[in-house]
Amino acid sequence: MAIDQTYYKMGDVTTTNHLTSPNTKNINAWYKEWKPLLDASVFDAYIVGNVAEKIFGKSIIPTVDFDVALLGDIAEDYESLKVLMDEAVRIGFDNKFLVDIFHNDALLDIQNFKPIVQIRQFNHFKRSNADGSNKKEYKVEGKDLEEIYGGMVKATYTNTDIIPVSCYKARARFKDGDYIGIQINVKDAFDADDNLLGKELI
Repeated sequence: MAIDQTYYKMGDVTTTNHLTSPNTKNINAWYKEWKPLLDASVFDAYIVGNVAEKIFGKSIIPTVDFDVALLGDIAEDYESLKVLMDEAVRIGFDNKFLVDIFHNDALLDIQNFKPIVQIRQFNHFKRSNADGSNKKEYKVEGKDLEEIYGGMVKATYTNTDIIPVSCYKARARFKDGDYIGIQINVKDAFDADDNLLGKELI
């Protein structure tokens, strides 16, 4: 499924590529390029959201992006975290799909919400047609928003009144039976040749 807009800006990373939905082929290409950066970092990466549920669960809901959650001690080295996230987005853009990556202090509990702290490499995500029309902008929301480094934003979510939109969707889909709660470490999601396991995503 193609995405109509042809200009995207996520933090400092932009593209005019016409993006399509993530699939097994472009995810494999993305992972092979991004994996050395991940391996050199202190973070663990988890595939979450609808792609995880489609490949390793039972979701049949169309998806337009690829959700990745990073976990691990930042030790206030925000520069390294920003590089890792920016490169994940850039490599995704190069392979013509959208990577939605963020750092959490814990994996989301989609059944029973627990307070989390989430960091993104942007405060605004913008997309539009190449001629500047059909502009859309998404802003990070949360309690005690704090800009921490190079446009990165830390948001604290303490209750069910203000939680990430992705968590709202996941909880609703879990309740409806579309999700089973898949959050899988990339080490378990790819084989020894760095090819994605599970059901093929076309």
